[in-house]
Amino acid sequence: MLYDIKQLHSPNFQSRGAYVPNLIVNHITDGNDSVATSEAQEISAVNNTFMSPASQCSSHYDIEPDGNIIQFVRLEDDAWTQGLYAPAIAVAPSPIVRNMGVNPNYYSVSIEFIGFKGHGGDGAITEAQFVAGCWLHKWIQTEVFRIYGHKIPLNSTYVIGHCHIDPINRPFDPGPKFPWSRLFAELAIADNMTMQDYEGRLIYLGSPMSKASQAFAIGNEITYLWNMSKGTDGDAQWAKKVLLGLHPVMTSLGLMTKPYSADTSHDDVANQALFLYNQGQLKDGDGVWAREQLLKLYPYMLSNGLV
Repeated sequence: MLYDIKQLHSPNFQSRGAYVPNLIVNHITDGNDSVATSEAQEISAVNNTFMSPASQCSSHYDIEPDGNIIQFVRLEDDAWTQGLYAPAIAVAPSPIVRNMGVNPNYYSVSIEFIGFKGHGGDGAITEAQFVAGCWLHKWIQTEVFRIYGHKIPLNSTYVIGHCHIDPINRPFDPGPKFPWSRLFAELAIADNMTMQDYEGRLIYLGSPMSKASQAFAIGNEITYLWNMSKGTDGDAQWAKKVLLGLHPVMTSLGLMTKPYSADTSHDDVANQALFLYNQGQLKDGDGVWAREQLLKLYPYMLSNGLV
């Protein structure tokens, strides 16, 4: 098994009874109004909450910033994390929740991502959390099928956020920056693979060979867009717009220092990417550094269909 799931047994659960899990719900532990000031403090607060009978709160799984996975409640039981009652059920954004018509805890599997103000409270989870989350969705699907004979489809109908159940009390959960597009792109691949094969895919994606390929794919795509932007037709305008959109992203990632200009920033983006691409061809430490810089763009470009 690719991940060693740590077991903590929360007292806050009850039997699902006749209900079968058919929904995976993603959460962030705290929004941007949280009071946590460190990962250790947030992790401790979450563990204490889920392990305290007085809190009446729990989740099936929790994913820490370094990718560690904790399980608090068995899949055969329902965790107390996204309960909802009439009349709120009737107006829930999720059609599954509306059609079921009962407390979503009965038929949901919950995943919490550790996040707090300035550190994922907006849904901007770490790369380690993202990879662990992809694996965990596939693991849940596999285990639910093993236990119940029911396969949860890994798509946007059956994989949702707390905000899709309760937009009034949890409208931010799991946050505006949660990588839904990237998650669904990966889950579409996982959905048609066995657990063993999908673990093989994740191992490959984390390998130096795969990371180098991803870095060069980014450089090639930006170069392609740059060449296209030199034309005069609609495609050229589109390519220039995409490159201009990359400027603030690269700036936020520390890849750009030149100020934004509607006239020149598309060239600046391309030139910087080309520099990193050429540097990345080296076999030494400078090459590794350059590839790592390009890889910072991978989640954004994947989410926007650019690689």
